Amino acid sequence: MAIITGKDGTVVFGTVDGAVTGGISINAWTLNISRDVVNISAFSDANTQYVTNMGGQVSASGSVSGVATDGGAPYRPDGLTGTDSAITLTTEGTDTYSFTAIITGGSVSVNRNGEATCSLNFVSSGAITTPSS
Repeated sequence: MAIITGKDGTVVFGTVDGAVTGGISINAWTLNISRDVVNISAFSDANTQYVTNMGGQVSASGSVSGVATDGGAPYRPDGLTGTDSAITLTTEGTDTYSFTAIITGGSVSVNRNGEATCSLNFVSSGAITTPSS
């Protein structure tokens, strides 16, 4: 089995290639997918010493980050200010995650001895397409 590296990973916001997106030359992304758990135990359950749970809604959150570039507000990419946008995250291989993203915030970090970096945080809205979907 081959090891997948991040060398050729990509990020695409809507129709904008993530190589340079609104002031960020993206070089990293993180995606967290989770599922809510709902406790459906009731007072009248026959076996009350155990909790009964049910799987709830699936959601995703994460971030993209990279080096700041000239060309736009680093935490407000062109076309995403105040709007939802399609996002596609791909590993070096063919594993692709796609969904509608809502940008929830961002940050800029400047270091005298290094590059200026930027990051964007997002949450999903709606269905999430994963490599196994």
